[in-house]
Amino acid sequence: MTDAPDASPPPEPPKANPITDAVFDSIQPRPGKAMPWPPAPDQRGLASPYPPGGVDPEPVSGQREDRYYLRLLIAMILLIVLSGFAVTIIGLMLGIATPGAE
Repeated sequence: MTDAPDASPPPEPPKANPITDAVFDSIQPRPGKAMPWPPAPDQRGLASPYPPGGVDPEPVSGQREDRYYLRLLIAMILLIVLSGFAVTIIGLMLGIATPGAE
């Protein structure tokens, strides 16, 4: 005879506390100071701070990389389009495909 499995559901993982208006209503700003925004990472449920955006420290190398990837993208598009033509031409030459056949 087999033992019956435990019928209790597994425990739910802990949930992050969502930011609500009550959280910001409870914060009393000092005169002349702005409300803290964006909220702290732990208020957003993150384990560590996110890297803020800003100015690229090396714009020349970033632009060089962008140009490289743009050329690569254009080459891949051309390869896909031209390979369709090549397969069609080869199919016509081998007699696999006939023009205008339905």
